[in-house]
Amino acid sequence: MKTFLIILLGILLVIGMGFLLLNFYNTFYAVENYFVKAGIIVIFIFTLLVILRYMSLLFFSIFKILFKQNNAVENRVMDTQRKVTIIVPAFNEEKTIGKTIESLKEQTYPNLEIIVVDDGSTDRTFSTAKLYEFYETNRSLRVLKKTNGGKASAINYGI
Repeated sequence: MKTFLIILLGILLVIGMGFLLLNFYNTFYAVENYFVKAGIIVIFIFTLLVILRYMSLLFFSIFKILFKQNNAVENRVMDTQRKVTIIVPAFNEEKTIGKTIESLKEQTYPNLEIIVVDDGSTDRTFSTAKLYEFYETNRSLRVLKKTNGGKASAINYGI
């Protein structure tokens, strides 16, 4: 209904512009004084610019409404289907890995996967993270272990 009213208003503005042009030409050629003709031209140009401005605003608002309605359903479907994976490279992070995993579990995104990659730690990082993986019920959490190769290689291993 809202889109129909906007389109109707745009059509009425175009018809009004046509009547304005008709009136302008009838008035312009009936006047003999050049100063009055110049004033009529200035008023006509100003009116033309104002009406064109509002017509362009209406035009873009119609497109915005139409595309917003079409894309709203697509965006809603896509947002719930996309899976986001968080890769956490960890090297000797025994003290902080638990809080990191807890913080990631508190995220509200519905389709989240957490991958913790232990990069050859010498402490109990792997076993601490593995406890969270064992007790994980509502989210996808995987803990992987590899030999030490640096942060970049741990991220690549998680990918």
